Amino acid sequence: MDTALPPPLPELRGNIIAVDLLRACVAHNADDVRDLLSELDTGMRRLTDPAGGFALYNHTRYRAEEMFADALEGLGVRPDDVAGTMPSAAVAVEVASIMGRFGMPPYVADALRAFPDGDFGRISNLDGIDRMAAVSLATAAAERAAASPEAVLQKLDRLRAEHSS
Repeated sequence: MDTALPPPLPELRGNIIAVDLLRACVAHNADDVRDLLSELDTGMRRLTDPAGGFALYNHTRYRAEEMFADALEGLGVRPDDVAGTMPSAAVAVEVASIMGRFGMPPYVADALRAFPDGDFGRISNLDGIDRMAAVSLATAAAERAAASPEAVLQKLDRLRAEHSS
């Protein structure tokens, strides 16, 4: 009988942190965002922790960037014409709403301000926790531009349940 092995601990934990981080961004819960980024930062620095280190960061980043790509696809943004297909006005409203609720370093704020115009370069140039914050906040803006916050939160709850079981 073939039974699937559970994913490695850093992958499982990374998936859950990425989903929880996006959920906190969508819900505009700055305290949870700060706590999750701190948990990720602490976990990354524990190189001997079997659920931490670079593997944790890489899995979290991979999952967060996968959700970012899914959110853009949900908005109808085409990779071959990002600027032409990005619903800039709707995304800009959500970015402004997010920026009014979250404190962030100026370079993260600059990256988010460029996002509604289809400029992902500034987000891509960020590293570590700053990149995770920018990707998650941009994904939240895209998700909220495509659907109601309640619908997005329900979707994320289902996604988290998949990763937790």
